[in-house]
Formats: sequence, C-alpha cells, structure tokens
Amino acid sequence: MALTAESTVVYLCSEGYAPQREHGIHPLDSSLGIDWPLDQPPLLSEKDASAPTLTEAARGGLLPSYAACRAHRLRFSAAWSSGNASLRG
Repeated sequence: MALTAESTVVYLCSEGYAPQREHGIHPLDSSLGIDWPLDQPPLLSEKDASAPTLTEAARGGLLPSYAACRAHRLRFSAAWSSGNASLRG
C-alpha cells in the first residue's frame, strides 16, 4: 500500500513473467494481520479488490505447498551460488 503519491515499489522476480503463475491475496484480508494506516478509504485496483482472501486461496488450491517453496528456494540458491548470470541480472 502506498502511503504517498510519490511512493515507489521495487521487487525482484526469479523468473520471467508468466500470467498463469500469478496469484494474489486481497490486501485488506484481516487474517493477514496487517494494521494498515487507513486515514481514508483505500483505492484498490480491480485485480486487488477481486483477489481471494488467504483462506479462499488455500481452499482453492492456489497456494504452493511448503515442499514446493523449499524446492524452488534450493534451486534458486544453487543457481545463484554457481554464478548463473540469468539470476544476477
């Protein structure tokens, strides 16, 4: 959530964009436990506003398993350690 009009978000992707792998969680889902500083009603994109809650995503099978996340992390770490230039930008 941007708190000012001048905010910038920067993130790193480990692989190229693949729409079929993109998933989201509703940013205002109370189960996330985030105490957003809401001085005014938030302005959400259509994508964020229609995103499932964490519980809905879990029930719908949208979340990866712990084993899948761990395997991805290990593959990424091994490639990074071996000097894979595609991971270093």
